[in-house]
Amino acid sequence: KQQYQKKGVKKMSFKKNKVAILHKTFPTYILEIEDFISEQQCKDILKKIKKNKKLLIKHKSFLGNATTSYKENNFLDKLDSSIKSSLLEATKKYSELSGFKTYNELRGSWFNVQKKQSSLQKHSHPLSTISGVLYIKCKKGSFNTYFFNPNPMLDFTDKSKNTELTSEWVSFTPKDRTLLIFPSWLQHGANFTKNKSNERIVLSFNII
Repeated sequence: KQQYQKKGVKKMSFKKNKVAILHKTFPTYILEIEDFISEQQCKDILKKIKKNKKLLIKHKSFLGNATTSYKENNFLDKLDSSIKSSLLEATKKYSELSGFKTYNELRGSWFNVQKKQSSLQKHSHPLSTISGVLYIKCKKGSFNTYFFNPNPMLDFTDKSKNTELTSEWVSFTPKDRTLLIFPSWLQHGANFTKNKSNERIVLSFNII
């Protein structure tokens, strides 16, 4: 078994002439990059999505009026090659930061289209190492992306306040052209909230 070098320690006073060391262990990295693509690239992706609506199908991860091109999951190959190259550059950086070893190869890429009152159930991305979502069209009212605390004992422990250790989830407000990268095992979804925008469109992908 591997042990990492302890980092992020915090020293504090504890009684007289005693020092306590608070160790921050087992963090989960989510990499957020704003303005990851240009406005023109975003428009081009949206046009390509509109032209490929025939690929959209229902999926059990969605509730309500929502569809995905997940079955035909090579959508990035239909886009300008510079977008795929930039994504792989970002996932390589995430791999270096997190320590997860990958071949940095795409296992799949697809787009999701959600209408009003639709939702996304809690799920993860098996058979991959790193996953990501690129917000393409997420106007006001689009639901946040929630990531859930992986601690399995969280619900069995009383809590006096919300901290990064006790919180059940953390959420990210979607913003067009922003990229999120996270470990594929980390569960995420809409946390029972519903989409209130006319159309919420994202591009998702998996890396091995």
